[in-house]
Amino acid sequence: MKIAILHTALGRFGGAERLCTFHAIHMSRMGFNVDLFYYGDIPNHMMKMLIDNEVNVLKLAPSISNFRVETNRIIELIRVLDKYDIILIHHHIDPLLKFSISLRYSNKTVWYCGEPLRTIWEDKVSGLSYLLNRSIAVKTASTIYGELFSRFLNKFFRLIANATRIMDYISTRRLKLVITNSEFTKEIVRNVYKLENVEVVHPGIEPELFKNFVKNSGGEQPSKSRIGISVGALLPFKNHKTLIKALRKVLPKHSDASFYIIGDGPLREELIKISSDLKNLRIINGLNDDGLAQYYAKTRFLVHVAIVEMFGLVPLEAAVFGKPSIVSKYGGMVEFIKNGENGFVVNPLNADEIANAIEELLINDHLVEKMGSKARERVYNGFTAEESTRKLTKIVMEVFS
Repeated sequence: MKIAILHTALGRFGGAERLCTFHAIHMSRMGFNVDLFYYGDIPNHMMKMLIDNEVNVLKLAPSISNFRVETNRIIELIRVLDKYDIILIHHHIDPLLKFSISLRYSNKTVWYCGEPLRTIWEDKVSGLSYLLNRSIAVKTASTIYGELFSRFLNKFFRLIANATRIMDYISTRRLKLVITNSEFTKEIVRNVYKLENVEVVHPGIEPELFKNFVKNSGGEQPSKSRIGISVGALLPFKNHKTLIKALRKVLPKHSDASFYIIGDGPLREELIKISSDLKNLRIINGLNDDGLAQYYAKTRFLVHVAIVEMFGLVPLEAAVFGKPSIVSKYGGMVEFIKNGENGFVVNPLNADEIANAIEELLINDHLVEKMGSKARERVYNGFTAEESTRKLTKIVMEVFS
């Protein structure tokens, strides 16, 4: 059976890109003939894994950067997709391309949805205005579509966003099947697109990917570390400002402790400015897998308190190293982190609550080790990329059988 997986990386190789890659790899290992149509950069070690597992990687072009050329490419891609038995839209692709596919191939197209496109649906996802995403959308458009379109988008953002919402709504409702990454996302999707039948398949990670990096670089650090970390793009909904408020309540009392916020994004300079008084807090650039593994290995715990997170992969990655996480109660992470067992679940808007959880994990060595062990056990028993792929293909095959 031939499967086409389509994915557009929105500016970086993050959790969605990693999951898409591993779904493609494990589908190939299961015997499917998989072609990955991908826009964006893929790290060399991930590309090697794709090639070694006989996944053919093809360029997925944007639709607007050069209208004549890219329109012809879309027409050609639509023609090429005719030979596939199943088309899997993984997270996001160009909205115009998604709409075109839904018109031609609605009966064989599946969307694995990590979240509705937040640029246009933020108000439905988190309650924040989608207009807050204007600068992010313009920057992303400049990278993908070119400077001319990004200027046009900036000038007519509200009009283009509303038109894209209509197009996205129509195309999603035409698809054969929608699968979400969490029960939380499922309810959001049902609300946004007015769908009844939505399936759920949790993401998974490739545990040995990070373990191999650590093995090659000197091994894990002791669990009695005095370091905490937060990993993620520096975007408004990631809630770093509230995290910094919480850290201001804790770090001055623990001069031997350090905290690292790891990531890039438009809020970087502002976050550096408002946290300049905290001498044991550092904000560092986003890292590749090797660099990130070093921090997972030497940290004591992870804090991941986005206002709304459909299902973040970083608590799973930290769990591979036996590290507990503090996560938001609003979102899909509560489907992995069980409060008091393998981490803490907190109100992301309550700095005191976040601070109390951080304090507890800083002072209680036994609790950190116990929660970390539970986290590692849970990630290996149900949240691996192989298990996620098995569940995904099972649902898809049942629908298409």
